[in-house]
Amino acid sequence: MQPTSWIPSSLFSLLLVLLNAGSAQSEDSVLLFEDTFERNESQEEVDELGNKWGTNSKKRAGGNKQVDLGDGTLRIFRHKTADHAVSVVHPAAYKDCRVELKFRLDNKGDDLGIDFADMQCKEVHAGHICKIYFRPEGIEILDFKLGRMKKAFRDAVRAGTATDEQKEAVKKYQTSIPYKIKLKDWHSAIVTIVGDTLAVELDGKKIGSFASPGMDHPQKDMIRFSARKEVWLDDVRMSALNSITSSDDSAATSEVKHLFVAKLLLRRMEAVDLTPTQLAAFNELSKELRSQIDTMRAEVGIDKEAIKRRDEVYSELKKTSLSGDAFWAELQNQGGFTDGQRDVFRQTQERYTKFKTEAIALLSKEQKARLPKLKKRK
Repeated sequence: MQPTSWIPSSLFSLLLVLLNAGSAQSEDSVLLFEDTFERNESQEEVDELGNKWGTNSKKRAGGNKQVDLGDGTLRIFRHKTADHAVSVVHPAAYKDCRVELKFRLDNKGDDLGIDFADMQCKEVHAGHICKIYFRPEGIEILDFKLGRMKKAFRDAVRAGTATDEQKEAVKKYQTSIPYKIKLKDWHSAIVTIVGDTLAVELDGKKIGSFASPGMDHPQKDMIRFSARKEVWLDDVRMSALNSITSSDDSAATSEVKHLFVAKLLLRRMEAVDLTPTQLAAFNELSKELRSQIDTMRAEVGIDKEAIKRRDEVYSELKKTSLSGDAFWAELQNQGGFTDGQRDVFRQTQERYTKFKTEAIALLSKEQKARLPKLKKRK
């Protein structure tokens, strides 16, 4: 949860404190929501969860009931007419997070899925960023952004055009942890996402973790709880991590791993006395840029050596009269890059241009007038 450009960071901090008054919070987390399900529905015909919860029953099960409140718990069960697993969703703005809950599986075919989503992300199907499954025989963790839910790959699978190499490559974005989860017993789980790592604890025991670039998606806006057949939930609590500001500018000055282009621009912008809110907004743009570039590079196998080789060739080619397609074709030829790598290098330059435009738009008219000019290379 980040300050918007029109709310002073000091006021934003105060709002967070008021929103979370009465809740025991560590100083690096903000409670997003919690639910103990201690309530009843007014009828038993359709889903009626309340508390900002939604389901996919209308779209996937003809409106038939697939969730039920009773005895202070939530039962999720797939209706016989449903053409998709049950999905129970709650809005939540976060990047890193901690989810605490209790769950129960009663049958061998049951499972619980916890899906972290960004509905604004068009690179993936239905906003899927990453997910963890709890099953009687073990736990599965998936980076959906770069793996199975990446739109280009999923579309190829559905069209029957995905190659064996593509299917094999996707496997590196998921892992399975063998672990027996006892049926008909309640279990306590804690799932955390910090940076590119998703970690899980079960019944007070650290089970394992999985690191993958897609999990470090800079902004997520929803959480989903799914069941292919049936699962029971209770005492759900979700917190955003690294979100509370201890001073007016702590959010703005938190460490950000800027790409070189962002570092250069930040040096210029700092000369015009950025406000804490402007700096926080710049950092968010920078993190989004890095996530996009890292993802693009990972997909085509661009490593540090390839980047170094690109820089050397790029520097020499800028001294020539080449431009457009001819420029990038020659960069590919001299650097020994694949078509995909050449395209990513070209798209990277386009992303840089877009980032600079959006970052400078954060400045006031007066600040723009004082912004130091770029020194031309001799």
